Amino acid sequence: MRKARFLSAWLITSAFFHCFILIPRGSVTDGTLFNCFILIPRSLGVVVSNIGLLSESNRTDYALQGEHASLHCHYQTAPDETVSSVRWEFKHRGSEESDEVYVWRPNRRPVARGIFFGRTDVSNTDPSVIIIRQAHMDMEGKYRCVVQTNEMSGYTDFQLIVIVDACQENVWTTELDMDTCADTIYMHCVGLFPKPSASCGVYNGDTSTFLTSAPFDRIVTLRNSTYEITLTNQYFIRDWTSYTNIYFKCFFVIDGTSWRRGITYKLFGEYGCDPVPPQPGPGTYNMTEEKSCWNRPREGAMVHYSCNSSKVLRGPETLVCRNGSWLPESPTWAGSPEPYCKHQQYNIMQILQNSYQREMVRGYQNHPPGQAVQNHTAIQPQV
Repeated sequence: MRKARFLSAWLITSAFFHCFILIPRGSVTDGTLFNCFILIPRSLGVVVSNIGLLSESNRTDYALQGEHASLHCHYQTAPDETVSSVRWEFKHRGSEESDEVYVWRPNRRPVARGIFFGRTDVSNTDPSVIIIRQAHMDMEGKYRCVVQTNEMSGYTDFQLIVIVDACQENVWTTELDMDTCADTIYMHCVGLFPKPSASCGVYNGDTSTFLTSAPFDRIVTLRNSTYEITLTNQYFIRDWTSYTNIYFKCFFVIDGTSWRRGITYKLFGEYGCDPVPPQPGPGTYNMTEEKSCWNRPREGAMVHYSCNSSKVLRGPETLVCRNGSWLPESPTWAGSPEPYCKHQQYNIMQILQNSYQREMVRGYQNHPPGQAVQNHTAIQPQV
C-alpha cells in the first residue's frame, strides 16, 4: 500500500490520471483496492507566461506619454510545435469589449490596427515584441497576447499604464506669513492622467511619521479625459509649537506604479538658533532681532562682538545663525569658530625693537649728517 501511494504522487507531476477506490463489503481499510487509468499526453503545448514592458526611461511598470516603449510576450513551445500567429487584443479600462490591435504571422509584415495604427514599428520581425514609437494615454488598458500554434493556443494578460506627467513642482505655491506664522500651501494641476490618489499630510521629521492626512480638495475629469486637481491647506504655529521639525509632504500617486510627484515643504521655516549665543568673556555682543516662529533667532540672524578696554578679540567678529547653529560669517573661516576676548600680550623683543627705532629717529633729527654725535649711546637690543 505504501508503495502504491508513492507511485501515485510521482505520476501526478508527469501525467493526467484518474483513480477510483474499491472497498469490499465488510472489509477493513487495509483491503482497499486502487484502480488508476493513466493518460500520458503526447507532448506539451505552447505556454504563454507573461507580458513585460520596457519604456524608454527603463521603467517596467509604466510608460510616460511621448516616449518609446516595447511590449514583450514571453512564451515557450514544444520542439515539434510551430507558431502560426501572435495576436494582441486590447480592452479599454472599464470596457467589456476587446479589439484586435496587432497581428504577427510568419513571412508577413505585422498588421497594426486601432490604437496602434501608425504608432508602432511594423518593420519589426520579432513575433513576441511590439515596438511602440510614442506611448499615448489612449493605449492605457488591458492587453492579451494570444499565441496560436499548429497544436493549440495560449494567452496571458497585462495592464499597461501610460502616464501624462503634467504635475511638476511649478504647480505648487507656498506662502509663510512671519507676522502671524501662518503657512499656506496651494496646488493647481491640469492635465494629469490617469486619475491619481493623494498621499498628503503633516510629517514629523524627527520620528519619520505622518501626524495628519490631507486629501485633494477637488478632482475634475476634463473633456480630453485628463484630470484637474486642486488643494489648499493652511497651518498655524500655535497648533504645532511642540514640534520643531515638521513638513508638509504631498504626492500624486498612480496606483500600481512607482510613479509619484509632489513636494516636501518645511512648515514655518527653520526652528532657529540658541537664544544665548557663544559668550566672548570680558566683552559684549549685539544680536539682530529676526525671530523664528518658535521665538528663537532665525536663519540669517547675526551677532556682532566687541571687547572691553585692554582686551583684544580673538576669533570671528560676527556669527550668523545657519542651519540651527551659530557659525562664523565667512564660510571659509579657518580659525577658532567662537569669538573670545583676551588680555593684550606684549612681546619684549618687539618693545625693544620699537624703542631702538625711536632712538635712532630722534638722534637723526638732533644731529644731521656731518655733525659729531656726543654723549649719545644707542643701545642695541640683545638677541
